[in-house]
Amino acid sequence: MNISGIPRDQMPWFPTINSSLCVSDRTCVTFCQRAVFAWDRSANHALVVQPYNCVVGCDGCTSICSAGAITFPSLEWLGEFVERYRAGKRALGNVDWMFAQRDETLFKIEARPDFQFKPVKGSFNKAKCAKCGEYVFERYVREKDGQPHCIPCSGYAA
Repeated sequence: MNISGIPRDQMPWFPTINSSLCVSDRTCVTFCQRAVFAWDRSANHALVVQPYNCVVGCDGCTSICSAGAITFPSLEWLGEFVERYRAGKRALGNVDWMFAQRDETLFKIEARPDFQFKPVKGSFNKAKCAKCGEYVFERYVREKDGQPHCIPCSGYAA
């Protein structure tokens, strides 16, 4: 089966089961007429065994799962996937398209602007005392003769 000319095995639309949320009532297994699910007796919860049997866009099993253990990609995501596929960029996760592109398509290359980073004074910035050479958090630095000093070297008395 395909949708919009996309082969079904290239459409990543199928349920995912969160086994920790599964309440083991088997409603998903009995509900799905496409045999997407099967019961795992040893783990005592449902498994997705035939993911590509799932009808693209169908998420009916999510509404019958009382525990909310079944999820699908969003319908918005599905629409974006089909649009990208039609545009020739193929499926998500397929990097062939990216490797085939020219650098100018993927990157905007321009000169770096003039920029000088000046960090905001904060509790973890530090300065080196001009007299003793110890590093001091900026909030404890005292200016003396235009140079940073620690409190003991600055002569400051509280």
